[in-house]
Amino acid sequence: MNVTPPSVGTGRAVRAAAPGAPLPVRLANASWQLRATRLVLRTLTFRGVVTVRSMSGSVRMLRFTARSVDAVGLDVTVRQGGTTLRLRTGEAATSTLKGRSNGVVTLYLRELTGTVAARAGTLLPPHGAVTVTPDAVPNWLTNQPAPVRTLTLTGATVSNLSACDADLTVPGPRFRVGVQ
Repeated sequence: MNVTPPSVGTGRAVRAAAPGAPLPVRLANASWQLRATRLVLRTLTFRGVVTVRSMSGSVRMLRFTARSVDAVGLDVTVRQGGTTLRLRTGEAATSTLKGRSNGVVTLYLRELTGTVAARAGTLLPPHGAVTVTPDAVPNWLTNQPAPVRTLTLTGATVSNLSACDADLTVPGPRFRVGVQ
């Protein structure tokens, strides 16, 4: 994620990417996953599959916009080389990602999985469990006449998320660094 870890404390805001950046210029060359017991994406719109540059070459990613993203029970693990960084919150703590300048956050991600618990504004997909990748975008996501008002996933996992023009608030962060 294009964020700098906040100093240890409660509810510290963190800037994500450069203000107004329409597309990440270079993604970090690291493998990471964001997990949450519940992920709520408000005013979600799928913007297609795009190609972005990473330190190791071009990468196809999913592009979304949302008014805000809430992650309950946030657990982020980043691996780069022999170093592992882990950021966790309490099980009931809600971390929030909100758009900074125009109230909209642009999200780029490699994979989104979870069980659809609620989808306001449109019908639920036929199967609750979903995996969305650049090569597997479900019809209910691509054929939406208007933004999905709110998409709620339980047991959510997001791979290699990058957020542009957004602030991340993490209540009670706990960091752990491991070196091999």
